Amino acid sequence: MGDRLFTAKEWRAISSSLMLSPRQSEILRLIFDGKNDKQVAKALKIRAPTVRTHVRRLFERLEVRDRTQLVIETFKVFRRDVEGRV
Repeated sequence: MGDRLFTAKEWRAISSSLMLSPRQSEILRLIFDGKNDKQVAKALKIRAPTVRTHVRRLFERLEVRDRTQLVIETFKVFRRDVEGRV
């Protein structure tokens, strides 16, 4: 995926701002790449139910109900906490 929305440094800053675990950060990044649960599971060599658990926890952490809101909230965090600092 050469056309990532955020640089590695920006992702670290976003993950830190959201207080994500390394696995949650990986899953969020793959969601940004447009991957579904099965594709994320395959990429990380974990089971799809495990991915769904992590996604549910991401929803809870960001107080959202779906992936679209998750992406929007992540961008808001980037704009508020990260952009201009990295």
